[in-house]
Amino acid sequence: MTRLQYSARFFKSLVLAVFLILGQAGHQALADAQASSRGVADWDVGVDVILPGFIAAATGGVCVHASAGTVTNTPGRPPPFVGLPFSYNGVARAPGTCTVTITKGALAGSTFNGSGFRAPKFPPVAPPPPNTSDAKVWANVAGGGSATTSIAGADWTSSIVVPVPPTPPIPVHTSVQSAIATVSTFGPAPQAGRAAAESDDPWFFTVVGDDPIAFHLRLLLRNVRLHNEADAGESVLSHFEAEFAFGEGTMPGSQIIAQGDFFHTLIGPGEFERDMMTLIDLRRDLFPGHTYWLTGDIRTVAEVVPEPSTLALLGIGVICMALGYRCRRSKMLAVAI
Repeated sequence: MTRLQYSARFFKSLVLAVFLILGQAGHQALADAQASSRGVADWDVGVDVILPGFIAAATGGVCVHASAGTVTNTPGRPPPFVGLPFSYNGVARAPGTCTVTITKGALAGSTFNGSGFRAPKFPPVAPPPPNTSDAKVWANVAGGGSATTSIAGADWTSSIVVPVPPTPPIPVHTSVQSAIATVSTFGPAPQAGRAAAESDDPWFFTVVGDDPIAFHLRLLLRNVRLHNEADAGESVLSHFEAEFAFGEGTMPGSQIIAQGDFFHTLIGPGEFERDMMTLIDLRRDLFPGHTYWLTGDIRTVAEVVPEPSTLALLGIGVICMALGYRCRRSKMLAVAI
């Protein structure tokens, strides 16, 4: 067999092997990948005195981020959301810029530039109606048989119930916060997707009157769900965190009386669920003329990042090895001649 015939046969076999390897890698990459994180927090605050012996004021915030490739924060109504992209008490609200900052676990310090707004939790009307803030965004990129979709949403709903004599003591304030982030990809070459959401619920109150009031604070975290699916060399991550605190003074973080937090990060395929947990359950007297504060934050993150598949890298390695072998053989033949 001549040297020319040998080289032709060698490279024909090499090309066939590489195409088989890369073809198998591309076939595997068609598998779906998904990362999602969500959770709900319930505040339940009660006192044994009729308003206005209990004065509350605060603004709550929502912030959401969704990106797919270079597409970021597209307002819309993607499933599972309905209604206005940004709304306060059912009325459209123009969003501003905001940042979701993760504070716990391996992601601590990570930031996501998003869209959101702040709004009063207790407008100065009597009795104040329930107040709700919603924010939702999505991002989608598709092409070449591939697609990446990211969705983020956050909300809070606060209510004050004014008891009427001789009604027995009932909760005077309730608040529900929720946040969701999800990313899904499909196809042989999807782009990276990220989603993050935050709902924060601070409020302040000052006890008026002449006597202390009995106070009961309960914070429940429920329906925490993290779910990851991945195949074909895609990295998936989901994260949920919550932190709550109660204290005295006009500055959150000062004179802490009670606090509770929770976080979980799921890296790679898997699932984490927690149906219910109590982070704070406190009973104590509050004193006239004293100001107290409450803060509650929940944050979610989901991320899918495509990576070169192992078989594709193996194919590249085979090419490099083969070229090196051919180069060395050519030198050997030249020396022999």
